[in-house]
Amino acid sequence: MVAPSLREPVLTPEIQPLAVPRITFVPVSGPSGVGEYYEALAIAAGVRQAWPQSQVHFVVNRAARYAHEVPHPCTLIESSPTRATRSVVAALMAQRPHVAVFISSGRVAQYRAARRLGARVVYMSQRPNSRWKGFRLRRMRHLDQHWISQSRIQGAALTWLERLKLRLAPVEMVFFDGLHEPLDEAAARARRASLGLEPGRYLVFCPGGGGNFGGVSAPEVFIEAARQVAARGPWKVLVVSGPNSTVDAADAERLATVRSLPNGELMALLRDARLAVINGGTLLVQTLMQGTPCVAAPIAGDQEQRIAPYAALGMAIGTRLQPGAMVAATMRLVDDETALAAMRAAIARMPLQNGVDVAVQALARLLPLQSGSPLVS
Repeated sequence: MVAPSLREPVLTPEIQPLAVPRITFVPVSGPSGVGEYYEALAIAAGVRQAWPQSQVHFVVNRAARYAHEVPHPCTLIESSPTRATRSVVAALMAQRPHVAVFISSGRVAQYRAARRLGARVVYMSQRPNSRWKGFRLRRMRHLDQHWISQSRIQGAALTWLERLKLRLAPVEMVFFDGLHEPLDEAAARARRASLGLEPGRYLVFCPGGGGNFGGVSAPEVFIEAARQVAARGPWKVLVVSGPNSTVDAADAERLATVRSLPNGELMALLRDARLAVINGGTLLVQTLMQGTPCVAAPIAGDQEQRIAPYAALGMAIGTRLQPGAMVAATMRLVDDETALAAMRAAIARMPLQNGVDVAVQALARLLPLQSGSPLVS
């Protein structure tokens, strides 16, 4: 299944937002975890496609391993944005965005400051804890939109309590299954050619933003499992160890390693893989969007619960973050054409959609309308 392409927002003549919107992304960020950052990048790519002259800015923790690789103007701050209110507010004052998008981050003081500067405020949640924070009445009074990046399979529908709170403090709700950048077919084709990977004849091992979990290094576990699978053959294995990895892994026969890949290239490589061995967070949903069978290992405390509904529907197989368990699950599945076909059919029955175009449409509804002259910066 080919992932849906990114569509430009359909804007009526009566609703034409500014041609040069200023949008600031404030994803939760730190030494580990990259899911929120990559989702912000996906939305930013959609913004740039819809409004080529847009001014996109990021605010991230300088301790994040990707901090010096952000492909947009970026303000580096001393801690996670939620713990650095003074720095976040200073960045907002310097940028004066039309919309500030807080991804599982921020405090009421930051939302209030954004509003005082004339910005509209978006809060995006991905998991139960961050979603609960977005439904605290004190926060809701300062939000324009709450985006829930959680597939319907994981129970994204509003609860009765959430509906009640929305009556008390109205906030526009926006839902999408997940987010990823448009597939970069040319880059993936070049990568496959350079590594000798044939579509449908290779496996991808990727811990995503995995750091340490349960006292072990997720990248080390994934790399060791990949080595063992490659040694058994005959399949070639590509390891994408992740931006948080500090592990040096030498290539071997049937094994190729790269530290990090742009999201669009990674998505295209996952789509053409026979099987993916990935984490149980954002990357699980992104991989299923490509129609690829998955073995998923949790690398954070909530991921076992996030994997469970997909496993129950036959879309993925859950396993432990342990080389032996990951190798056993992979080897049981990779040669079983019947099982792989059943998983692909299960994924096709519950197709997950890339929500970037939905996010861009939501932003368009928040932007100031064009008038005789643009807003003064």
